[in-house]
Amino acid sequence: MVHHAATTAGIQPLIQEQLDQAAEKELKLQRKRATDRKHRQKKKDEEQELKNKCQELENANQVMDQLLKTYAAQMEDKLQKEQQYLKKIAKVEAEKELAEKKWTEKKSQLRQKVKAMKKKYKNLRKLCIEKPKKKPKKQVMMAETSEDTKNDN
Repeated sequence: MVHHAATTAGIQPLIQEQLDQAAEKELKLQRKRATDRKHRQKKKDEEQELKNKCQELENANQVMDQLLKTYAAQMEDKLQKEQQYLKKIAKVEAEKELAEKKWTEKKSQLRQKVKAMKKKYKNLRKLCIEKPKKKPKKQVMMAETSEDTKNDN
């Protein structure tokens, strides 16, 4: 048994050394795995953060698109209202021009009528001035003669 104890005593340090080396390798492997896990987790976290940022940007983009659509619709409505307003203004201006044209024509017609009436009045006055001198005398004479005949009776 002495031989067996000697061999086991000589093997003991070798086994211990191999156990130490295996434990050291295992520790290194565990550290490597832990480091790899940390890196993988960090990478996952970064990927998730990027995904979140992308989602935020996508949401913001959708909001901006909606705002732009709303703004475009408002501007379209405003443009249509302005066009309707301009059409109304053009219509009113056309009506005004037509009314002014009609008024000018009517004024011209009225002036012509006034001229014609003045001319008629002038002619009538001439006629009244010339003829009444003769006719009233006859009427006056007739009136006087009828009064004379009445007085005579």
